[in-house]
Amino acid sequence: MTSKITFAPAAPGGVGARSGGQARRRAQRRLYRVAPGPYLGYQGTMQPEYDKVVRTFIEDGHLVRFPAKRGRRRILLEHVASSFEPGRRFPEREVDVVLRAWCDGGEADYVTLRRYLVDEGLLSREHGEYWRTGGWVTVTE
Repeated sequence: MTSKITFAPAAPGGVGARSGGQARRRAQRRLYRVAPGPYLGYQGTMQPEYDKVVRTFIEDGHLVRFPAKRGRRRILLEHVASSFEPGRRFPEREVDVVLRAWCDGGEADYVTLRRYLVDEGLLSREHGEYWRTGGWVTVTE
């Protein structure tokens, strides 16, 4: 199940303005997955805690708020991190577009979300580029 990505209009000089809106267009063309399917455990069964956390803190593909408990927050961050393709480097602008889409309409802000992803080791950063370094990966046969 995938969610529709929605974006607020970019302010002059804001995200997408300098790049000619390339990051926004890529996200709209679904090069980013905003709401990946559910995590399947080792035996292919749904993890009940994962499902509960996602249903509680994500509504209509948007992050409502951050969980107070670190374990739940980690589950949620792994879900968000799966929006980024492993092995690919993303400029900060593109990361911001994806995270703004996650935070649109909720209490969470994209800067805090980005910091949590880096602090938890799910994204790494160097010279304004980010890449995915943690979290689970869905493998299809």
